[in-house]
Amino acid sequence: MAIGKPKRSFKNYLRGSFFILRIFAINTDRYASFNLFVNLISTMENFFTLILFLMFSISLCAQNNELYQSWIMQKTFDCHDIELPSNETKWNIEFKQGNKAIIDFNRSNVKGQKDIVIINDTILLNDSKYAIEKLVRDSLVLGLNDCKKFFFVSKNRLMQIQKENFFLYQGDTIYFSTDFNSPKVKGFANYMNYMTSILPGKENMEGDCLVQLQFIVRKNGGLTNSRGNLSCLKNSEKKINKIMNEMAGRWEPMYIESRAVNTLMRIKINHSGRTVNSLSNPR
Repeated sequence: MAIGKPKRSFKNYLRGSFFILRIFAINTDRYASFNLFVNLISTMENFFTLILFLMFSISLCAQNNELYQSWIMQKTFDCHDIELPSNETKWNIEFKQGNKAIIDFNRSNVKGQKDIVIINDTILLNDSKYAIEKLVRDSLVLGLNDCKKFFFVSKNRLMQIQKENFFLYQGDTIYFSTDFNSPKVKGFANYMNYMTSILPGKENMEGDCLVQLQFIVRKNGGLTNSRGNLSCLKNSEKKINKIMNEMAGRWEPMYIESRAVNTLMRIKINHSGRTVNSLSNPR
């Protein structure tokens, strides 16, 4: 009897067909799942790219908005990282919308509005290029010619510190005067100019004069708790009393958040004839 190929029943054909279809289905599912996974990864990449772009845009916008406020200069360093005297280099600046800046030089009357141009991290001001080396909510560092550095603190931050810095005296809250916020003298741009006008002339002095004054300017403009010393006069107490009497009725109170407050004034200056140089800022 000749041996031939075994005969396959219809049932075996069905089994084989289902097996092939099953393998195909499994492979198809795997292929579809792989495609789905790839598409998911691509979608996530696009999503995160969009999120990063939005975060960068928001950060850039917030940074630009943070610039537009008042800044008080704290320190200046030259090209050799040597701190320069503040009374020679100090200037404050307020950046305003519309490419404007108001600059206030130290305690003098020199104050004016300047046009500025901001390109990326560079500020064009008075034909000079200032690089924005640091800008956060309360801190600004400007560089000039890759050398000089100017360090600023926001006025809002300093006002908050001033608001939190006080002491109680006889049941009253007393705040401290600062360079950027202090009581004013009627008719004078700043109280240092007023002090120049009331200090003794050179003919009444014995050399240079160290003047130290301390008093409280009340919220109604009155003066209390006054004391002081003039090193150039033998009888300085009499002159101090005269100065205090001349100052009565001329002061206007300091304001914090549109509210008049009691303020302690500490003034320490070096006086030569009619020249007044501040040795220490009022606190």
